Amino acid sequence: MLDDLFVPTPPTGATTKQIANCEFVASAISTALATALVQTLSTWTPVWGGFSGAPTGGTANYVKTGKMVLAYVNSFAAGTSNSTTKTITLPFTAARAIVMAGVGHPMDNSAFSTTLCRFDTRANSTTCDVYKDPNANAWTASGQCVFDFTLTYESAS
Repeated sequence: MLDDLFVPTPPTGATTKQIANCEFVASAISTALATALVQTLSTWTPVWGGFSGAPTGGTANYVKTGKMVLAYVNSFAAGTSNSTTKTITLPFTAARAIVMAGVGHPMDNSAFSTTLCRFDTRANSTTCDVYKDPNANAWTASGQCVFDFTLTYESAS
């Protein structure tokens, strides 16, 4: 299927060798593109900051294509908050600081919010800052807390 997209048209009067070269190049491009596009879903174990008892269970998955990383965390049981700031580690070092690299569904002080929480990557770091809303308001330093999220960022390597 991908071969159909990349088969260059040989010039009129092309020799058999020129036609074979075009087909070889098309095949090589198609193979490289297919390899880059078909990635494997992988897991990582995030470290949660700002908790006396971190969230447990759930899934932390990512797909990396080149330097682009799509990461998501889902279905963790709430942990116990002990700080007004929250962080989570990413599967790869971020190339740069990105404000609102992702959003999620937060629970703060044992209640789920109807406002999305915000995720900001740090340059050259695997630490991601998590804010309880897009305005970067502080979390409650007690009660149950957790956040499901999806974010996309550029990795440093």
